[in-house]
Amino acid sequence: MSVCRVLTGLYLLLCLVSLVLVPLNAAGAFGMEPDPLSGVFAYFLSLPWCLIAFHFVGDPSLASALLVAAISMGLNAFLLHAHCRKFARISAAEK
Repeated sequence: MSVCRVLTGLYLLLCLVSLVLVPLNAAGAFGMEPDPLSGVFAYFLSLPWCLIAFHFVGDPSLASALLVAAISMGLNAFLLHAHCRKFARISAAEK
């Protein structure tokens, strides 16, 4: 298993955890007090695409913000995976 696959998997795991924690925190599940900063991790993991999307969406609801963040995270994961494949081909060709 390559380092790139591990990093991509770790990124996707962090994205999934951050997307699950936002609505759980907003609902006050498991005795958590609702925190307005609970979406910060999801926001950072979905940069830079969420900035562009939120510019066009405006002031989104929780559901649409999570959808935009999930799509942005998926795009980031795809780009990370594509770059890993490209660099793996380049390094294999050099050998």
